[in-house]
Amino acid sequence: MFDREKNLFDSYAAKRISRRDLPVKLLLNKHPYVDAMIGDIEAFKSLTGMNVTYDIFPEDVYFDKVTAALSSKSDQ
Repeated sequence: MFDREKNLFDSYAAKRISRRDLPVKLLLNKHPYVDAMIGDIEAFKSLTGMNVTYDIFPEDVYFDKVTAALSSKSDQ
């Protein structure tokens, strides 16, 4: 997966794509703050043109997912 991200950012640096074409993938834990943020996600998408995807996990699972994603250099 690293090559895909590198190519994507190389394209951005070379101005072949705009920042709005960069995907945004969020890994979130279940929390009232996250609920409020997700409530505004459509407004963010319409204002920025960026496509945002997200996964929400219970807090204990979230930290396992974050640790695994960082260890494996995942795109999450």
